[in-house]
Amino acid sequence: MSLQYKVCENCETEFKDSFKFCPCCGMKNSEELTVRSLFYNTINNYLLWDSKFLKSFLPLMTKPGFLPKKFLQGKRLTYLHPAQFYLFVSVVFFFIFSFYIRETRSKLDKAIQEELAVKKEREYREAFEKIADSIKLDSLVNEK
Repeated sequence: MSLQYKVCENCETEFKDSFKFCPCCGMKNSEELTVRSLFYNTINNYLLWDSKFLKSFLPLMTKPGFLPKKFLQGKRLTYLHPAQFYLFVSVVFFFIFSFYIRETRSKLDKAIQEELAVKKEREYREAFEKIADSIKLDSLVNEK
C-alpha cells in the first residue's frame, strides 16, 4: 500500500493526502468554497489582529492583478479572497459616503429653507403693497 501525497496550494508543502489540514500553514485540505465560508473568513480577516487586509491592500495598490493571480494559484490563506475584499471596501465606502451625503443634505435643506423664506417675504411684501395701493385708491375715491 503506497501513501498518497498532496501539495498544499498555499505554501507548496508536500503532505499526506489523509491529513485534513496542511501541517505547515494550516490550510484546509479541500477545494470547497461556500458562501458560509466566505462570510466566516471575512469576519475573521478583519476582526483579528493577524489581518490579511494589509497583505492584500498594498499589493493591490501597487500591482493590479497580483491578488487574483495568487488566489487562483491556490495561495488562499496568505491573502484576502478578492470577493471578500470587494465586499469590505464596498461596506466601508457606503459607510463613509452616508456621512458625506448627510452633511450635504443638511446644507441643501438649509439653503432651500432660506430661499423659501426669501420668497415668502417677497410675496408678503407684494401682497402688502397691493393692499396698501387698494386702500389708497379707496381713500381717493371716497374723498370725492
